Amino acid sequence: MEALMHAKALGLRTIFTDHSLFGFADLSSVLANKALFLFLNVVDNFICVSNVAKENTVLRGGMSPDRVFVIPNAIDSSAFTPDPAARDRDNVTIIVVSRLVYRKGTDLLAAIIPPICSTFPNVKFIIGGDGPKRLVLEEMRERHNLHSRVHLLGSLPHHKVRDVLVKGDIFLNTSLTESFCIAIVEAASCGLVVVSTAVGGVPEVLPPSMLRLAPVSASGLASTLADTVEEVRQRRILWTREASLSSQLSRGEGASATDDDDAVRATSHDACVGSFE
Repeated sequence: MEALMHAKALGLRTIFTDHSLFGFADLSSVLANKALFLFLNVVDNFICVSNVAKENTVLRGGMSPDRVFVIPNAIDSSAFTPDPAARDRDNVTIIVVSRLVYRKGTDLLAAIIPPICSTFPNVKFIIGGDGPKRLVLEEMRERHNLHSRVHLLGSLPHHKVRDVLVKGDIFLNTSLTESFCIAIVEAASCGLVVVSTAVGGVPEVLPPSMLRLAPVSASGLASTLADTVEEVRQRRILWTREASLSSQLSRGEGASATDDDDAVRATSHDACVGSFE
């Protein structure tokens, strides 16, 4: 704020970048909105990272939309490249990289892990990040005896995030509010299918082919995640068959089309969703 005031006094044009979404009722949001009003006189234009964030800023500041521009966040894709060899071929691995706080939906995450693990014996979770809600995940893991399937990595330096992402098949975001969520862009760049709560600017970030949106509820999120796990599982079966067929053809052998009913049969997620009813 002080730098903006000095810049204005020197006749410099100023731009403020707003990355957050704020409400209108709680005390912290009211104070933040009051501060935004102070910015109006010393800031020429604003930049937001999503259209939802722009709408939020315009409403909070009571300003003209013409003063607010949308420039989405970006990543260095060369730093987030896939590594298929790092994946566990025997399991479907779900990655979570997030601060373990209420706003990031850690309670929601703790609610869906047990039914997903119960429905899919070959699913495991790798969770990177730390925060006050870590205890909730530790208690859930202890209560359901999931130590071998839920791995808590703790605080994760950003330069090690890619090494964790490439181990996964699915990236899970359970945020309750999100202006953009650059983590899902990093995950998609590493080749993961993204499952996320449909909040804030998240639906704007990735195309539907890369993103599976879910309601902000344990049952809705579990259902979407179960569908995605099954999608990944069926894709693996297909690729395994194609690789086997290609190998046979390259050796000049005949390939007979046989159906493995047990492998092809879609795993129902009714049991997973039913646990919330």
